[in-house]
Amino acid sequence: GEQRIMDAFGVTKQEAKQIRQNYFATYPDFRRFNERCTAKVEETGRIKIWSGRERHFENRNEAYKAMNSVIQGGAADIVERIMVRCFKELEGTNCRMLLQVHDSITFEVKESVVPQYIEKIRTLMEDVNAVTGDVDFDVRFAVEVDYWVPQEDGK
Repeated sequence: GEQRIMDAFGVTKQEAKQIRQNYFATYPDFRRFNERCTAKVEETGRIKIWSGRERHFENRNEAYKAMNSVIQGGAADIVERIMVRCFKELEGTNCRMLLQVHDSITFEVKESVVPQYIEKIRTLMEDVNAVTGDVDFDVRFAVEVDYWVPQEDGK
């Protein structure tokens, strides 16, 4: 909304309104999607995410948050399913999942097998459609896999 744009970019209300109008003029499908999501929450008090999970809104005045809930909630569902798949297919004596934060997963891998695990991790994490059931995302999900080793002094 305009207030968030004002806060984020340090602009006036009029400038924020123009930024928002430009955004929706450039991406008209987002405006329609936003309007449908908002209307659904205003009507029912909830919005369904692709996975079937629903976000409930106690206050229907917050319906403007519906599109963001669909996008971020849907992304969280993808990451959760990918994490479970990685755990099932990678966990063992050579590889342990240590941490998941937002859309990042940290693994501990035996140094002697790092190259093959880097490829396994990338392949599993990029294959989002393998964990989404009947939903087919017609988008390629790119994954960056970084390799790091703690320094000798522990830093």
